[in-house]
Amino acid sequence: MKKLFTVLCLCISICAVAQSDTADLRAGATDMVFYNATTGTKTNASNLDWHLAFGVRSAIPPYKTNQAAAIRINEAIGVELYKSPSQKVSGWNSFDTTGWRGWQRMHNPDTTWTIGALNINKDFGNDYNYGWGAYSFGSHSVIGDSSVYLLKMPDGSFRKLAILNLQYDTAFNFLYDKLDNSDYTAAQVRKRLFSNKMFAYYSLDTKTAMDKEPAISDWDMVFTRYNNTTYDPGNLSPDMGILTNDSRITGTAVSSTATQPCYYGAFSTYINAIGKSWMKSTTPDSLTYYVADATTSQTAFKFVMNYFGGSYTGKMAFTTTASACATGIAELNTPEALTVYPVPAVDVLHVRLTSESSYDTEVTVTDIAGRTLLSKDYQVTAGQNDMEMNTSARSAGNYILTINTTAGKVSRMISVIR
Repeated sequence: MKKLFTVLCLCISICAVAQSDTADLRAGATDMVFYNATTGTKTNASNLDWHLAFGVRSAIPPYKTNQAAAIRINEAIGVELYKSPSQKVSGWNSFDTTGWRGWQRMHNPDTTWTIGALNINKDFGNDYNYGWGAYSFGSHSVIGDSSVYLLKMPDGSFRKLAILNLQYDTAFNFLYDKLDNSDYTAAQVRKRLFSNKMFAYYSLDTKTAMDKEPAISDWDMVFTRYNNTTYDPGNLSPDMGILTNDSRITGTAVSSTATQPCYYGAFSTYINAIGKSWMKSTTPDSLTYYVADATTSQTAFKFVMNYFGGSYTGKMAFTTTASACATGIAELNTPEALTVYPVPAVDVLHVRLTSESSYDTEVTVTDIAGRTLLSKDYQVTAGQNDMEMNTSARSAGNYILTINTTAGKVSRMISVIR
């Protein structure tokens, strides 16, 4: 019987070479810096000249659809987003901002790239709902729900905004204007112009879409300003930190394991797993982060923050160490052999296991401290097995799902949001 996977890790410390490097976000932390740990390539892009970012990756049903319809705002420069509780596009010219400070303020989550500020009202039980609109199986487009949003710009002025549709997963169509109706703009962002990127960036001032990112396969992390929700979610302010590409997962080592070239602990799928967590008092602490491939969990490199100059200088210094884990794969099935989705989950987590034989198994969910929160027995049959796990009673956070297979225990980090 072919095993689910067998991975032989050869840890040869002589192969691990530490390299010191820097990221310069410029004085005032005005840039974002995309970093490739393998090549050391750094790509600087200004954070000052855009207001909206549109997800340009294609939808991959059923569990990678959010990435195609994500819309973020530039909170790094002070863009604020509010949703009118009742006004619709049909009343565009008479948009009333009375009481706007009491409207829902919408933020970018800092845990995922696939949910932006415009998506936070998404029905997380429906993979085809995106917050600002829902997929129409008739038109094969995401149709906006006619909501009108208020954007407070960095200079204190205001714009009204409506997302009309995502047409055939090829182009976003949207409207914006000043409140006195003096700058009506019907705009479009075409995805094909930003092939192999994560986002297209748009300026409401110049009315242009901009290409700022390297190819999605050419960067591991971005040094940037973002709203840090870790410490005080109710009092958000832009903070300097590191967000990882969602093709990566991150494990954090305690001091006793930081010297090891390979990492076999729990990984986080959150893009802010490094974030600003390395900051202790006024200087970086000694945390070591193991960054791995999200598909295989194979350690790619280690990361340690060495210096933080604050927003005044915009400078960071760090060390990366290429993994000494040379992976010899005896038998490796396709990545779909074990799939969990959605990530993050809200009320239900779907687990899909593909097997070539039948057997009884146990599925457990533990917290980061290793305490068992849920344990269920399943009968696995040859072929595709779909399981559902109720996460509605779980608090927001990271958990570890483990399945006993004929090849041994297989674990995945899962996340729950509220």
